[in-house]
Amino acid sequence: LGWLADRALGTTPWLFAIGALAGFAAGLYLVWLRAQRMDAREQAVRDGDGG
Repeated sequence: LGWLADRALGTTPWLFAIGALAGFAAGLYLVWLRAQRMDAREQAVRDGDGG
């Protein structure tokens, strides 16, 4: 999408680069979020809350 937008607007490579960085940041956030959820479940099991 960023590549197509860059071609249409003549902004090469800015929209592509911004999109790539945003996608990378979103991926890192989702990995962090999943790790937090897994840690919370493990803590609940350790505390005897059943998870």
